[in-house]
Amino acid sequence: MEVGNGIIGLRAYLSQLFPGQDTMVSAAIYGLVSGYPTVLIGPPGTGKTTLIEVLARAIGARYRYRLLTRYTLPEELFGPVDVVALREGRYRRRIEGSIIDADIVFLDEVFKASSAILNTLLDILLFRRFYDGEREVKVEWLAVYAASNEVPDDEELQALYDRWLIRAFITRVSEGMLKEVLAQSMKIESILAGVEEPPKVTKEEVLRLREEARYVAEDQLRRGIGVDRFLEMVTRLRSQGFDLSERRIVQTWRLAAAIAVSYGANAISVEDMAEALMYTAPHGPEDIPRVREVLDRYMVAGDPNIQKVLAVEDILRRIEQQGENMPFKDLKQLFDAAEQALREVAAAMKSGGVSRRVVEKMNVIVPKLKELKKKFGLSESN
Repeated sequence: MEVGNGIIGLRAYLSQLFPGQDTMVSAAIYGLVSGYPTVLIGPPGTGKTTLIEVLARAIGARYRYRLLTRYTLPEELFGPVDVVALREGRYRRRIEGSIIDADIVFLDEVFKASSAILNTLLDILLFRRFYDGEREVKVEWLAVYAASNEVPDDEELQALYDRWLIRAFITRVSEGMLKEVLAQSMKIESILAGVEEPPKVTKEEVLRLREEARYVAEDQLRRGIGVDRFLEMVTRLRSQGFDLSERRIVQTWRLAAAIAVSYGANAISVEDMAEALMYTAPHGPEDIPRVREVLDRYMVAGDPNIQKVLAVEDILRRIEQQGENMPFKDLKQLFDAAEQALREVAAAMKSGGVSRRVVEKMNVIVPKLKELKKKFGLSESN
């Protein structure tokens, strides 16, 4: 799929530009393709704002960035009052240059805004409309992103938090990635200065890809393909206490279709369903391990490679917890078993016969294995 290839190339470029932040990059791509509101939650300085600005440049989009505080005025987001219209007895805003008049919007520290702004955003995010005096303005954002350093715990903010379908929980990169972060920072500076251009994907290409995702979601729903498996996963998560509303379930199905087409596929797989739920089911970062545990059960069936990487995860977890008290012989046997399994998966990866989930896990497990070997005094040759 030609459009998908453009998105795939952009994702690869951004993943290289922001090493160790694949969760954040994927969330940004999924938010772009699906059109669903996306919030990036994590500590400052992890590249959230920079990523969205680079993405907007790649699209050639009208981009609006706003940093919100409790003192931010509605005029700063939605435009100043039109004085000429007011003299004529009409109340309306001059929305040119505001977030209403944009393709891509980024709202930094969104949960710190005043009640007046939050209430307006609630309606915009759900219905993509803005009431400007007596007229209703259609909000035609290509994508809307937000950032926060933490999950809001105020009860009054939960309605707004629920509007952000895609939630990406960001952490700082490992020490082993810092050298690559430094190297890529030079390229990022060049992009922001206009010296270097990221690979281009047009707005029209994104909209065509979004239409393809809509067709895939509706076609599989109509034919009942994969629906029962998806609902099994949802039901299992609900039974574990995850609050997936009917609206969030419907939107997650459509997000799974957007994920599928963003990788060039023309059908929703179990992997796409699980990927979508990883971004929509957790309320906070502490929920991720539990959600992953539930979804991994559906991924394991019939996939020997995911079984192997999950087994290696268990081995590494055991080493972390008990390694200090293990005899050296037992410790080495565990490392040998983990490395053998990883060699087999790596061989399968070379032939292209593994799922995205396996690749993602390998990107985490391999560096972790090296760190633990170093910690316990085992060289690569041991």
